[in-house]
Amino acid sequence: MQNSINKFFSDLKNMVSHNEKINHLKKEVTHKINEEIAKVKSTIQPEASQTLKKAEKKYNEVVVKINKAQLQVDKEFKKTLAHLKSSANDLEKTLNQYKKMAMKQKDTLAKKFTSTKTPKASKPKTTVKGKVSKKAPTVKKINTKTAKVAKSVK
Repeated sequence: MQNSINKFFSDLKNMVSHNEKINHLKKEVTHKINEEIAKVKSTIQPEASQTLKKAEKKYNEVVVKINKAQLQVDKEFKKTLAHLKSSANDLEKTLNQYKKMAMKQKDTLAKKFTSTKTPKASKPKTTVKGKVSKKAPTVKKINTKTAKVAKSVK
C-alpha cells in the first residue's frame, strides 16, 4: 500500500514537471511566432497589411482562449492534487491507527498466552483432626474465541 502511495506521488511530480515544460514551450512558440510576424511585417506590401492585421487578431483571440483553457486546467489540477494529497494523508493516518490497534491486540494476546499461571507448590493444609485436605489446583479457563485466534496467529 505504501509503495502505491509513493508511486502515485512520484507520478504527480512528473505531471507537474510536464506541466512546467508545456508552459515553457508555449512561451517559446509565442516568442518565435511574434518574431516571424515582425519579419513578415517588414517585408509585406501595404495592401496585404490589412489581411495580416485580421490574421493577427484571430491569432490573438486563439492565444487568449488557449491561456484561459490552460489556467482552467492548472486550477483543476491544483484542486485535484490538493484533494488527492489530503486523501492520501487521511489514508495513511487510518492505516497507522489500524496498525497500532493490531499491535496492541497482538501484545494483549501474547501476554495472555505467555503468562499462563502455574499453581504454586504449597503445603497441604491440615485440619483440626489431623487430616490433610487436598484441594484441586485451579486451571485457567481459556475462552474459545481467543484460543481460535491464538491458533491462527501461530
